[in-house]
Amino acid sequence: MANHGTALPTVLITGSSGFLGQAIARGLIDRYRVIGLDVAKPKHAPAGMETIEIDLTSDEGVNRAVEAARVRSGGRIASVVHLAAYYDTTGEDNPKYDAVTVQGTRRLLKALTAVETEQFVFSSTLLVHAPSPGKGTKINEDSPLDPAWAYPKSKAETEALISRQRGEIKTVILRFAGDITAGQPYLHKDDLVDAVVRTVDRRAELPAETVLLIGEEDTPSYEEMQKRIGRLIHGEDWRTLVLPKQLTKLGAWVQTEVLDQDTDIKPWMIENSDDHYEIDISRAKTLLGWAPRHSLLDTLPEMIRRLNQDPTDWYAANKLDPPVVAASGPEIEQAERRLKGPLERSKEDVEAAIKRHRSRTLWAPMTNAALGLWLATSPMTVGLFDPVAAAIPPALGHAVAEPQFRNAGLGVSEIVSGLLVTVFALMGMFRPWRWVQWVTASLGLWVMLAPLLFWTTSAAAYAIDTLLGMLIVAFAVMIPPTPGISRRALAADDDRPLGWTYSPSTFTQRIPIVALAFVGLFVSRYLAAYQMGHIDG
Repeated sequence: MANHGTALPTVLITGSSGFLGQAIARGLIDRYRVIGLDVAKPKHAPAGMETIEIDLTSDEGVNRAVEAARVRSGGRIASVVHLAAYYDTTGEDNPKYDAVTVQGTRRLLKALTAVETEQFVFSSTLLVHAPSPGKGTKINEDSPLDPAWAYPKSKAETEALISRQRGEIKTVILRFAGDITAGQPYLHKDDLVDAVVRTVDRRAELPAETVLLIGEEDTPSYEEMQKRIGRLIHGEDWRTLVLPKQLTKLGAWVQTEVLDQDTDIKPWMIENSDDHYEIDISRAKTLLGWAPRHSLLDTLPEMIRRLNQDPTDWYAANKLDPPVVAASGPEIEQAERRLKGPLERSKEDVEAAIKRHRSRTLWAPMTNAALGLWLATSPMTVGLFDPVAAAIPPALGHAVAEPQFRNAGLGVSEIVSGLLVTVFALMGMFRPWRWVQWVTASLGLWVMLAPLLFWTTSAAAYAIDTLLGMLIVAFAVMIPPTPGISRRALAADDDRPLGWTYSPSTFTQRIPIVALAFVGLFVSRYLAAYQMGHIDG
């Protein structure tokens, strides 16, 4: 364990409870007194690291944390490694980018100027730069800046703020590679830690303001990576299909917004998918004596070897979803034991999730209430109570009631059904009764069937009832929270049957069946219209 005496220089690390923060702390702990600053203490802190809680969105919180660090350090801070920042995968501008990343850094710098601080190291991103002009052309620290979305924009703005407000503190901007784009240098965690440690070690020799690009010099494209991985896993080339950007964006949008799937690829990422970065790290080599010791292309064969050797453990170790490769006997046994154990989510968590879903989808019963009113007023707009000019002979000559009576019956049905749909839909808004959803859906089915049972002569009424009935059923039971799903199923994080590598009931699996159902609907509507005399044969 490192000596906590004040003889050791003190290094502060913001975001110290995170993956990189703890790795950097381990790299520094032997030669420095490491004090972490984060919103909460880590569950398993590196041996020897102290932690002070900090709120970067509060002047008082930042001042209090820095003062506590000053007291513990004996009044002098060798370096501050600033990792804490806001990030999300929406690609949209979030107020937290300014509150945490930009203004949080401003508060931290202001507090540090009152303390004897030698160095301030800011973790930035390569994405503040414009992409390389072409493959084979490298960019350096002086290349143009052109951040394309919210995250790198917040980093670029913070870099400018640091330059303006650093005072007498030496600053180092480390623009790391590794944020996912189409073609960008990669960076191993150990190489990143090595770069930070060297930056802190050489704080006295570095210029007052330093900017460094940190990453591997080789930049394989995703296409190259996919082909290489395919050969390593299967021993042969993968067939790669190239889709237009707009189609790919539509597919990603459907996955995230319509199917509510948590995917790694977001629609906004596709817009920048052609960006390519190659970097010149000669400045880091000169000032830090740093160069990456790892290469993704060289390491890839060993990574794939371990994947093939034990797929499920490899997936778990890399925080992926082990059931994707869960076809082995041991994995089935583990799954069976897991099913007998506690649920992945508690009953309280499930109920809370259902309430959240319900509060976000109250528009569905509200829409059904409006559709019910529309249905109730339809008979007057399509003339179901008006006399029929000429009787349309029924199919096969069966005796049925006069057309005006059949239409009037359908009109009464529409009024009653519409009012009932409105009543039950409003009940569903104010009370989470599952039976109300099923009753509403049953009324939707009746609305679809009524024109056939009454053998209406009105083509308009038939079209309206079919469309409204479909929408009523969909909004009643197909919008989450869907009735009929057990709490046990909702508590499980995985919907794959034991021994399956995929779920047989995903939306992707259902698409062909849904498509065939629509074909059947369109054909049956045409035949029914012919039978009821709405169209000529």
